[in-house]
Amino acid sequence: GKKVRTIGMYDGFAKRFFYSMWNRMTHTPPLPQEFGYQPRKSREEPIMQQLVVTWRLMKARIYHLNVFYDARNAFFCNSKDHLQTTLAAESSSDSWAAPLFQDLVKNASLQFGEEVPPDSKGPNPDPITMQFDEGMPPGHTISAQAFGANTRPLYNEWITAYDDLNLWAQSNVPGLEDMLIDVSTSIFADDLARKIPFENLHDAGLSMARAHYELARVDRDLRDTLARKGYVMNSDKKVVV
Repeated sequence: GKKVRTIGMYDGFAKRFFYSMWNRMTHTPPLPQEFGYQPRKSREEPIMQQLVVTWRLMKARIYHLNVFYDARNAFFCNSKDHLQTTLAAESSSDSWAAPLFQDLVKNASLQFGEEVPPDSKGPNPDPITMQFDEGMPPGHTISAQAFGANTRPLYNEWITAYDDLNLWAQSNVPGLEDMLIDVSTSIFADDLARKIPFENLHDAGLSMARAHYELARVDRDLRDTLARKGYVMNSDKKVVV
């Protein structure tokens, strides 16, 4: 049968409350490659980054692949155990902000009940409660932020594993202008774009074989790295250009 995707629905007050509680916590800083749901960053930035890097690679006549990845049902697939560990590791200036979210994840449930007419004289049927075994549903105020905190160390490990494939550029972050950052990858929550440069071997067949070898290596490492916290890559949405 078809899978059911739950959606977190809160009124404006509850959304503001959860958001303010999340902001009371001191989180690990985002990676330079992260753009989704990050303060002072926009969704246009990763698009512009990919376009500019593509133009520079073409100008330098560097052969490369553009690969686009998507994590399947990502926000809801946060493993409860891993999410609890992440929340516990996030330091907080407020003594009950982190425990609040840990309790929210631990006790998340979905309740089903039959509608009974107001004039019905029969007993109300007991509602059916289903406990969530996994993370926060999409639509929750902090589902994207929790996903980012949970996957950040995994993304960082994956990005820094390829000294031979990374594309380095000078940082434009104020105060960090002397730092070099990898611009081969752009991350927008569960969507990733990565450029994979490969050597021109002056033979089309050999060059494509080399490109597919590098692609297979990057694919395998991303899949295995994210699987450690229960994430599965969506092969149907993967695109290679």
